Amino acid sequence: VLWKKAGNIEFFKSLCQNYIVNKRMIKGRTMFVAADKDGNRVFIEDAVKGTEYFCPVCGRGVIIKAKESLAVAQHFAHKKGECCPDKWHYDMSEWHRNWQNLFPKECRERVVENNGVKHRADVLINGTVIEFQHSPISPQEIAERNKFYTESGCKVVWVFDANGKIQNEFGDTIDPMRCREEDLCWKREKREFSIKMPENVTVYLEYKTTVLSKKHEGKECSILLLTRKVEPKQIVFYKTYIYLFWWNLLKEYGVSSVDEFFSMKINSITEIKQITEARRFNQNKPKPINRQRISGIPGLRTSRPNFSWLTSYAGNSHRGKRKPYRRKRGR
Repeated sequence: VLWKKAGNIEFFKSLCQNYIVNKRMIKGRTMFVAADKDGNRVFIEDAVKGTEYFCPVCGRGVIIKAKESLAVAQHFAHKKGECCPDKWHYDMSEWHRNWQNLFPKECRERVVENNGVKHRADVLINGTVIEFQHSPISPQEIAERNKFYTESGCKVVWVFDANGKIQNEFGDTIDPMRCREEDLCWKREKREFSIKMPENVTVYLEYKTTVLSKKHEGKECSILLLTRKVEPKQIVFYKTYIYLFWWNLLKEYGVSSVDEFFSMKINSITEIKQITEARRFNQNKPKPINRQRISGIPGLRTSRPNFSWLTSYAGNSHRGKRKPYRRKRGR
């Protein structure tokens, strides 16, 4: 069924490539994209053993590692004894790779430069840098990345792996449809969120939970949580009337092939927020009074009393003029 829905075969292959084998996370400054001697981008699956490849940040030589390993995914790495000026950590897990493979190849591991300093972004698409984080990271590095990308003129989006790390402080379910915006919290304190995220930085949390859907009843689905505020203990999220999935995130940041993949129109996250705000406005809008229904109740006055006749006999309103004639009682 998926093969029939996939209009773009290459997109489908890249989507499913790393969902088959679960390999160990690679720690350190590893990369899956290098440059050849002509400066062309080469992905690790297209690399040929014995060919010279270079780091896209510092330009030094890199080698292919774990080419035939079943436990570790093959990747590029700097030669022994050589150091790269890019000191950020690029720990690559299978979850991290799966997210990257959802985006077009030309958007993955792009180099961003600002004032002579270069860093590799997980995904750079339409002026937005998307960082995927599975392993722990220091709050200082998060702040440094936010500052660097923002000064480079890019919007910043974070997607954190929160599967098995979230709980409901006042209930049993972590389904965002069945809890309030302030009900969720971390099972253990997360020090990486001890800093305040800037307003122009968007944070999503991905985790698995059972959803309110007849189609997926009793099954766990990976959903996204759009957060308003993330603290070391507390999570405040934006409650939508529609679940957020990975395809909504792709559509939000310009991957148009999602519509072709599902053979239907996929809503972006902005469109889902607009639907949510419209429903909230309609719910808070006061309902009109049905006067026809009320008029059927005996003894109930439905119209407002008219006291305009009082003003016509007020003395101040006719000062200097003759007052209108008022019939006296008994005549």
